[in-house]
Amino acid sequence: MGTPHRRSLTLPLAAALLLVTVRLGCSCDVWVDSGTGIDSESCGPLGMACRRIQQGVDKTPPGGTVCVSGVFQDCPRNGYLARISTNISLRGTGDVGATVDCNGVGAGVFFGQGIGRVSISGFHFWNASGSEAGGILAMGVRELSIGSSTFNNCNGTHAGGAAILGTGDGPAVVQLNDLQFYNCHGQEGALAGGAGGLLIGYSGPTTLSNKTHSLTNVSAIGCTGGKNAPGGGGGGGVGGGGGGG
Repeated sequence: MGTPHRRSLTLPLAAALLLVTVRLGCSCDVWVDSGTGIDSESCGPLGMACRRIQQGVDKTPPGGTVCVSGVFQDCPRNGYLARISTNISLRGTGDVGATVDCNGVGAGVFFGQGIGRVSISGFHFWNASGSEAGGILAMGVRELSIGSSTFNNCNGTHAGGAAILGTGDGPAVVQLNDLQFYNCHGQEGALAGGAGGLLIGYSGPTTLSNKTHSLTNVSAIGCTGGKNAPGGGGGGGVGGGGGGG
């Protein structure tokens, strides 16, 4: 009678361990943790997390995923905490995701020109301030997804929270889900529109037939935009601006 009892305990445990291994091993290529991570040549695997987001980004292969947890405050003055120039995903993990608090001296994440597909989710930006955008700036990204993130007290020229900028004739797929902007501010007179929370804008003559925009549960509270925005996209919450010839 003892043997069947031992089997009933062992089999579910083995299945549970296998499930955890599959979930953790396949979904994240590089791990970053501000509290326990250490930047080194060998950092990145589960149990050997990097400390800085940029370190994790630099070690992630194209198409890979960086899983990020903790609070990050090492934003460079007048720069971005992380600069991304290849197709990767940033994912905030844990119970509360990843928090970036720039203390008003720097900006959050920059996605560079010409990237094919990137995504970021589970991030919370606080007190970020940039010359273009406080929380996220994406320039010329062909496919961009931002999800389950908040922007708090962020400031920028084009947009306080997030600015998505591209060329008028280039293709674009933008998916935005579950985003909240609180007390974000765009500067007056901004060429691209000066939206308080979020701006999607294109330079030059704009072709809309090759662009797809999907916004779900995107809200802004207490945000202000530029009053004299020649690009036509200013506003407190969400703005859109198109270029001229």
